[in-house]
Amino acid sequence: MFKTCYDNGLQVIAHANGDAGIDAVLKAHEFAAPNSLDRDRRTTIIHSQFVRKDQLQKYVDYKMIPSFYTEHTFFFGEAHIKNRGLEQASFISPMRTAIQMGLRPTNHTDFSVVPMDQMMVMWTAVNRMLRSGKILGPNERI
Repeated sequence: MFKTCYDNGLQVIAHANGDAGIDAVLKAHEFAAPNSLDRDRRTTIIHSQFVRKDQLQKYVDYKMIPSFYTEHTFFFGEAHIKNRGLEQASFISPMRTAIQMGLRPTNHTDFSVVPMDQMMVMWTAVNRMLRSGKILGPNERI
């Protein structure tokens, strides 16, 4: 599908939450465009939640756009700490790191999962607060 889209000049917007899903998106891009990996196609990876730093570097190299979902820190951060551990959960939606690496991430809401409130989207990017009031990944605040 990536190749079909790229061959027809269409933007790809892929949904990938975990690092394995992101690896699959990166491999699809590499397969579809082996001779022009760094061409700016505005390929966007929705959520990019548990992206690794090496994957963010590929986003930079391939001119991809992460679209983070920072509301996840507030609504589901405590579950991520329990399921993934504090270290990995603290790097969820790493907007500050992405910006520092030269990316231009977007931030979105899943309005069918949480209330649609754009001020809440910005608030979670700035504060990264859990429902308990604790901060998750303070160095990723913007």
